[in-house]
Amino acid sequence: MFHDDLDAILEELKSAENLVFGVPVYVQLPSAFQSVLNRLVPIIDPSLAYFTEGRTRAELRAEYALKRTALIAVGGWWEKENLVLVDRIIAELAGDCGIPYAGAILRPHACALQRPELAESAQEILDLVKQCGRDLASKGELNPALLEKISRPLIPWE
Repeated sequence: MFHDDLDAILEELKSAENLVFGVPVYVQLPSAFQSVLNRLVPIIDPSLAYFTEGRTRAELRAEYALKRTALIAVGGWWEKENLVLVDRIIAELAGDCGIPYAGAILRPHACALQRPELAESAQEILDLVKQCGRDLASKGELNPALLEKISRPLIPWE
């Protein structure tokens, strides 16, 4: 068995209700992120596998209390679509684990948030992200209207 710093995270996940991934997306699927996902396989109990809706799914091992998962992804490119693959992968992981996927906070062209002329918009987006975190903790879900506001374009493509 392989042992590293992720051992402590796996131990913490035993008492966690939410598993929130934070991913900077420079390419469609960052390799370090893929490594983390691969290392999470031990939380899934393959003996609890079942077939549903045309897919093999499983459940978490009994010692894990996770109730949902979510994603926060930022990228430098303008289009939100550049973050969709990571979103889909986390949704699939949640399905494979038998836990609900609360959704994704996606922020394209995140570098624009540092532009002085966009300081007010940047602060609004950060406040909305904080509200999403509060919603996830208290209600177990993310508000789709807030997610759209967070992802909105701040600068024109040109």
